Amino acid sequence: MAARFIEPPFSTYVLAHLPGWTAAVIIAWVVVDFGGLPFWVGALLVATLAAKDVVSYRTMRRYYTPEPAEKRLVDYPAVAVTPLSPRGLVRVRGELWQARISSVEVVPQGALVRVRDVEGLLLIVESATESPDHCPELT
Repeated sequence: MAARFIEPPFSTYVLAHLPGWTAAVIIAWVVVDFGGLPFWVGALLVATLAAKDVVSYRTMRRYYTPEPAEKRLVDYPAVAVTPLSPRGLVRVRGELWQARISSVEVVPQGALVRVRDVEGLLLIVESATESPDHCPELT
């Protein structure tokens, strides 16, 4: 396995800000070259922008870290395709998943359940109180 020198959120953050830094360099160059301002003013503008982005990276890092697709299913409603006793199949957003009920009860076919956790390709579900007819996410 190859070593990672730059963590993915940082490289994504840098790539997202690269156009802004490029525009800042071009604007600074135009202002210095045609505006008659000293070079240090343009360099200070570009350095200030880059420093602001470096400082704000710590707070913005979580927005650049992707969440695994499976974790997006947590709290989503599903319908039991087969009885869950304790394992069976459920349909979530039109896809068929293997599921296990988190309690000792048996869930009948067609009952509404809610996803509580994901363990690999297995959904951990629990009984839901709503009826499938009152769940707009299932239509």
